[in-house]
Amino acid sequence: MGAKYDSRKFVDLILSSASKWANWDPPRPINVGDYGSVNNETGEFMWEGNIYGEYFQELLDKSPGPIKIDLKDPALQPEVSEGDDKIIISSSGVYASEARLAAEVLQSEANVSLRFNFDFRDKGGAGMVLYKPQYSSFPKDERLTSLLKTAREILRGKCIVTEVISCPAYLIVLSGQKGERFSASLSATRTDPVATTDREASTSAIFNPLYKLTQPRRTSWNFTFGQQGSNSALVDWRLSAGHGMTRLKKWRDMIQQWTMTLAQTVGWNPTKAETQRRM
Repeated sequence: MGAKYDSRKFVDLILSSASKWANWDPPRPINVGDYGSVNNETGEFMWEGNIYGEYFQELLDKSPGPIKIDLKDPALQPEVSEGDDKIIISSSGVYASEARLAAEVLQSEANVSLRFNFDFRDKGGAGMVLYKPQYSSFPKDERLTSLLKTAREILRGKCIVTEVISCPAYLIVLSGQKGERFSASLSATRTDPVATTDREASTSAIFNPLYKLTQPRRTSWNFTFGQQGSNSALVDWRLSAGHGMTRLKKWRDMIQQWTMTLAQTVGWNPTKAETQRRM
């Protein structure tokens, strides 16, 4: 069964292409350190709190064997960095290209900074363009890694925003029709928050179109991107069924690899043992 909501369709398509979650409503604030859940039907992030907030600090102070960390420490605050001039993301079968503007267009539409063409060649799809992206993420500090390990009971069943990509202007497009083509523009002067066909988007505010979610594990073993023994307390977390099947295969492959490693360590041949068992 397909997604009921356009937002869920869009989020899944962008997630499969960029391995990041799309914010269907980019003006809505999403910050590094936010924790909560994802609505299965809409794909929207449901905010519950932020690890930098006073309430979370109180939970840490009251937890068994209080976790001693001051999250107001400047060294633990999110780091901000600039990215490329623009980010273009498109799902499978969608081709996005930047259009060259003629001199007369630039003169008559001085507010136009970028224009893009979208070509949907399959059964529709999604596209996203971020202008002047800015990256916010957790600092590389061992105290945060330890915190997310020890606070896993407080954050049980919750996911955490570890990275946010903001920008002053963006485009989001979603189509369910094959063969659809259109152009869209970004502007530095208009006040429209969302750019659609032949309209401009504002740069007067900071929007949050993309973010990354991770989830603390509840076991002593921690894995990141399928690598064993990572020092990180986080793993990539996705909801779509396709990602679940891929992850199941990775776990199966890892278990097989562990078995062979153990066999080599103790001098046991699992293939030979299986043959003898059947005799």
